[in-house]
Amino acid sequence: MTEPAAPRSIDQLVVRDDPAWPLVLSWASDPEANPSRILPPDPQHRDPALLRLQVTTRSPLGAIVHESGGIALHGGWLRLLGSGRPAETGDGARSLVRWNEDAGAFADPEAPPAFLLVADDILGGFFALNGGRFGPDGLGQVFYLAPDGLAWEPLELSHTDFVHWCFFGDTRAFYADLSGLYGWEERPYPGFDQAFSFYPLPWSAEAGGGVSRRAVPIDELWRLKSELAS
Repeated sequence: MTEPAAPRSIDQLVVRDDPAWPLVLSWASDPEANPSRILPPDPQHRDPALLRLQVTTRSPLGAIVHESGGIALHGGWLRLLGSGRPAETGDGARSLVRWNEDAGAFADPEAPPAFLLVADDILGGFFALNGGRFGPDGLGQVFYLAPDGLAWEPLELSHTDFVHWCFFGDTRAFYADLSGLYGWEERPYPGFDQAFSFYPLPWSAEAGGGVSRRAVPIDELWRLKSELAS
């Protein structure tokens, strides 16, 4: 039986040769990019988060976790998760690692996570990296659990391509079918750790008419959706 590989150290994970963070910064600063705000990383959690993930900063996933507390796009409509931010800083945000631990992604400590929640939106949609949870097709690609559905849908994008799409993709077109829930121009948006809860539930038979909405902690929506989603 092959022994599992020893975990890599922080010095092995924080690479000096061709890190991805300058690329992410270049995307964020591009005048053609979708507007974004990069939260500073949590200095006490950035190293432990990278050690838990065991991905290097040569990848955008590792770079975003180690170099940012998270990235809010379109005024906060779409959120890429990073190392998180403590609540007392005033710009508190979830840690990708802690969020996934709570979501059950690290249920097997001896194996890589079967999925990894990497982003979400204010409508209660979730983006997850497929580590096997969604089947062998699309392994290593991003899947989307839409606010009005209960099935994970493949986006046919790697995580790197997904991050690029967040900055440069036509996200308004992506959300066009959901405009009845909440419009781009409506304000205010929920905070980084919140999303809208709608009634009737968007995936229910009663949906389709008028809806009421309120901002709730996003973990409430995740608990509800994750129990029902396939």
